[in-house]
Amino acid sequence: MADTIPGAAVMKPCVLLTGSRGAPPNLDIPPGIRSIRVNERALPLGLIHEIRSSLAPLHFVMAVGGGTVMDAAKALLSLQAAEWPTYVDLIPTTFGTGSEVTRFATVYDIEGRKQSVLLPASTMVRVHYRPELLCTLPDLEVRAGFCDAFAHCFESLWARNATPESVELATAGMRIGMKILHNWGSRTDEHFRALQNMGRLGGQAISLTKTTAAHALSYEWTQKWSIPHGFAAAAALPSLHSFCRDRAPGQRSLWIQARAMGARNPAEVHDHLLHVIQFLIPADVRWRLSQAIRSGRVQAPCPDRLANFPMVLSPSLINQLDGQTAMDLDVNACSAFVIKQEGGAGDGMRITPPAEPMNPACP
Repeated sequence: MADTIPGAAVMKPCVLLTGSRGAPPNLDIPPGIRSIRVNERALPLGLIHEIRSSLAPLHFVMAVGGGTVMDAAKALLSLQAAEWPTYVDLIPTTFGTGSEVTRFATVYDIEGRKQSVLLPASTMVRVHYRPELLCTLPDLEVRAGFCDAFAHCFESLWARNATPESVELATAGMRIGMKILHNWGSRTDEHFRALQNMGRLGGQAISLTKTTAAHALSYEWTQKWSIPHGFAAAAALPSLHSFCRDRAPGQRSLWIQARAMGARNPAEVHDHLLHVIQFLIPADVRWRLSQAIRSGRVQAPCPDRLANFPMVLSPSLINQLDGQTAMDLDVNACSAFVIKQEGGAGDGMRITPPAEPMNPACP
């Protein structure tokens, strides 16, 4: 039986935002609701202004789709004067962005520069998780979503803005993610529920800390070269981690990341990160991404995200990190990991158990 979107029949005026493929067929859309499709690639601020100018003042916005659709709903209400309470229902059909649990939205201005807009405090948000809606996701989207959620968890652990609450959320998300990797390929509701939980925890953590250098470096690769955001965001994690470890090996956040990933120490985390990006990012995407990086930068990375990274990154250091990231995308998977070879659903990434426990005296 198809499910009716909650609240839609009584909250008017309202609008439904979906991705380019429209709403899932097993969701009944009540009659009389205007439906607008949003391109999932990027969200131009001009489009939001165009949609807003064509509508009467809204009480209620529904969004069914991925992170860009969630952001479109929040951006739409951010442009409306808070003359009365507004409501937004979010039904994610993807995972990883964490957009459904944050109050800010990512948009791009006419020159392609990233901007953030904030959902009004008076807006009430309801999120409806439906793991069965993820079962038709293409494998590429599942991989990219995981990489995005993984990057959120990992980055929030070393962010300058980290708090005890954000560390707890990100650690829980990371541990779920490592379990998922062990059983990669499963397409059950339980598997997708775990992916949604990881994405939710990463989103909640990153809403407290904001992203850091990995996201800052990635925006141009996505925008200019159409590299899926999750892959671009995760690609620089190994080089950034090595940079931190080489310059501040005793940094507490490096040990927290190691514990969250099940590594014995920060030195082992680099191998873990390398294999995660090589296991999840398809070879053709890795090649395109490495070529995009080697072509050089047109714009400087987002400065506020760079400032949230634990180390200062000058333009020359960013060039060095870009070069190392391109090489990381080229190299073979490290020997610290083993890929199951049997084939079939449920086969995944298996971490070779450590020969000795993690140093209990680590900071």
